[in-house]
Amino acid sequence: MRRGGDSRGSSYARRRRKRWLLATFGDGRRCPCWACGRSLTRRTVEADRIVPGAHGGSYIRANLRPSCRADNARQGGIRSA
Repeated sequence: MRRGGDSRGSSYARRRRKRWLLATFGDGRRCPCWACGRSLTRRTVEADRIVPGAHGGSYIRANLRPSCRADNARQGGIRSA
């Protein structure tokens, strides 16, 4: 568990989550970042939680969208649903 009780899961779970994001929001190999539209690949896609962990959000599929590192880091936990 990470600080604040937020569990991202194992490295296997994170890889599986990336594959799911690419398949659901793109063609399986590429998908757009939800914020800037940049084309993301398996190496660049990150899971962005719609409802942040600070507000009780978790890493369930209904709460995820693809994001690039820059947009994901810029937002932090300040956004609300």
